Amino acid sequence: MTDTIIALVGTLVAIVAFVYSAYVERRRRREQLHRQQRFEWTHIQQGVKQICTWLRADRFAPELIIAVEGGGVIVAALAAIEFGDTVPIYVANEPGGPLNGNRLKIDVSGGQLSIPTELLEKKGVRVLICDDFAVSGATLDAIKTRIVSHGLKAKTAALVGVETIKRFSAEPDYVWFISDNSNVYMPWGHADQGVRVGRRKLPLAKS
Repeated sequence: MTDTIIALVGTLVAIVAFVYSAYVERRRRREQLHRQQRFEWTHIQQGVKQICTWLRADRFAPELIIAVEGGGVIVAALAAIEFGDTVPIYVANEPGGPLNGNRLKIDVSGGQLSIPTELLEKKGVRVLICDDFAVSGATLDAIKTRIVSHGLKAKTAALVGVETIKRFSAEPDYVWFISDNSNVYMPWGHADQGVRVGRRKLPLAKS
């Protein structure tokens, strides 16, 4: 009889432990989902329009745009429409990528990007350098530093930045939305994984 009771108690403990474990895991996943920042196309358009409004307020209408490959190209395309379809877009991509021609390599965090060398001949031209997502702004700043050293004028912009971005000296000139974590999803995928939102009201934020 005693052995039966002990076995029954052991079974009940195992069942309770299993149920509790399942509850904890479900709660963890729900909290993780809640912390996601998911942006839809309407948010992307709203963010680009706001960045362009800030640029106009600063009297900096770009004469050309440099897009960091991936999601930055989408941001650049929308910005070009805001300032006129004639604004040319150049892509900063990894060396050896699909874009050919003479290109200047620029050291950035985690590797290298390259831009057409012809850009360096456009002295005095206003340039907008943009990306969809920034953690420190170092990539945008590296491109800006290089082209400014050749006589171009430049501003940097990121559609979304992690809140820790304000700790870095390379903070972009314009950031539309500040996220409290890097778990950010754009319509084209996870923002930290290239081409490259819980659900809360999207405030406008300028760095």
